[in-house]
Amino acid sequence: MAEITLRPYRRADREAAVTLIQATNIAENAFTGDRREERAGASEHWDVLLPRLAESGGEVLLAVLEGHAQEGAVVGLIAWAPATDDLFVVEELRRYGIVEELVVDPAWRRRGIATLLLEEVEARARQAGLPRLLIGVVAGNQPAEAAYARFGFRPHVAIMAKPLNQP
Repeated sequence: MAEITLRPYRRADREAAVTLIQATNIAENAFTGDRREERAGASEHWDVLLPRLAESGGEVLLAVLEGHAQEGAVVGLIAWAPATDDLFVVEELRRYGIVEELVVDPAWRRRGIATLLLEEVEARARQAGLPRLLIGVVAGNQPAEAAYARFGFRPHVAIMAKPLNQP
């Protein structure tokens, strides 16, 4: 029986992390039509995300297989950071945690890995004294919306897009 352990991201995990981000881009592109599906798109995103997380005090946690034929394989990741909202938000809610990325290897979905990752980030956000945690979801991705709702997330802000000058 495979066990999942969580650990911090290390530089040696880059290829596994980029593979997971690429899988997310491919899946989200089915909803948006605007995601870069090639590996370079995921790689470039990862190389920008890591310094941004470091600057804000964020981190990346990995879900890793233990006690399995694929011992040590990275099957999920979550990237999160503390953030500060605009001044129009009441002061006691202005600081919050934001989940920047959450992805589970498609072969390992529906096994509680995303919940495990979210529970760990929630605990860390609470420990940091943050009053709320936010996560984005692509419109139309009903499986993700349902999973996040089960975890306790509720709609907060909707961003709408209008295509301009496109055929």
